[in-house]
Amino acid sequence: MRSFKNLGFIMTLFAVLFMISCEDDGTGGGTGGGGGTEDAFPVVSVSGPGVTTSAEVGDTTYYTITATEGDDELNAITVNGGATLDALSDLSVDRILVDDVSPANNPFTLSGTDRNMFEKVIGIINSADQSFYQIIITDAANRTVTSDFQIVPVLEGPTLSTTMMSGAVDLAPGTLGSFPLTGVIGDGRLDSITVFEGSEIIDPTNGVFFNNEEVTTNPFAISEDLKDGFEVTAFQIRSSTELGSKTYRIVLTDENGLSSEITQVINTVAVGTDVDAEMGVFFNRSGQSFGSFDFETNMNVASSNTDADIRDLGIVSDVDPTWIQAIESVNGATLKKVVEGMGGIPEGFSFDNIQFKEELAGLFDGAITYSSETVESGDVFAVLTATGTLAVFRVAAVNVTTGNNDDNYEIDIKK
Repeated sequence: MRSFKNLGFIMTLFAVLFMISCEDDGTGGGTGGGGGTEDAFPVVSVSGPGVTTSAEVGDTTYYTITATEGDDELNAITVNGGATLDALSDLSVDRILVDDVSPANNPFTLSGTDRNMFEKVIGIINSADQSFYQIIITDAANRTVTSDFQIVPVLEGPTLSTTMMSGAVDLAPGTLGSFPLTGVIGDGRLDSITVFEGSEIIDPTNGVFFNNEEVTTNPFAISEDLKDGFEVTAFQIRSSTELGSKTYRIVLTDENGLSSEITQVINTVAVGTDVDAEMGVFFNRSGQSFGSFDFETNMNVASSNTDADIRDLGIVSDVDPTWIQAIESVNGATLKKVVEGMGGIPEGFSFDNIQFKEELAGLFDGAITYSSETVESGDVFAVLTATGTLAVFRVAAVNVTTGNNDDNYEIDIKK
């Protein structure tokens, strides 16, 4: 809870003569501040923290007003406030203190000897949405002396925190990590959250969830029911598919543009058995001698070899030597095609990101039926041999030759 500033402390800061403007009721042309023998305005001086100062919301800033009548008695004091000097209105009396007492009205009428001269301490209780103020002295002839000044609100921002015991967590590649968040308002309601990876705003479609809902924009708006604060246990970010550490910043911003943030490090770590990988293996059709492939040994074998798991379909016929450029499973093996976004294969799948043997079964199960369609460079297949070897292979290149049987596939294997 804030407390009002000490009056004695404020008043000792320094004294300043404010910018004072004078206006009359249209009947005379005095210069104001007592200048001229006709139509003399009240003489007013103001001392306090200055023409421009700052204060926290709810604190009271004090000004000492000294006024002496001009041609007519002093009549009233008005205190105005607004977001700009062009949008001023009378402050409510609960925002004003006059000699430490709230006035009954604003403007408040002077009486007794105060109508000839006075010294009063005016206190203004600061707010978040106003920073421009006026203290107006009016005499009985409706002449006014106005003091303009500014109290810039020092706003309290929101607070974002987490109950995580550490600033770093270890996650498997491409998995969701949950980070319980608490958001507390300051002087403004909560507005939005922005998620950064390093210094870059991340694409939320890679996997960001807040309050059990998937986020589609970044920054994303705080829903109305959470604008006054929240405790959320379902803030989630998907880890990278590559091993290593990434730093994420979660920034909470309020309606005043003030923010608070936490930093979270996600270590993407190996959590399974590394695949055995062999890259750039030649699978050469070469007629009956090397027309098949054995995934137990990662070797070309003859088409008639009972160890073969897949076989190239060779040419159309002896009459038409066109290479069919297709394969099939043999000897009890099962051959399927792994296609991103089809069957049970997720969008974003990449052969390069396969790291663990434990991933292979899911890829085989999610793969679609392959029916000897033309094999193209970049195609990915999954094969389960009759002896239980599970392999996923990518066709890195399809090499077509002329005048011989050296047409071949170049394949990368993970098993």
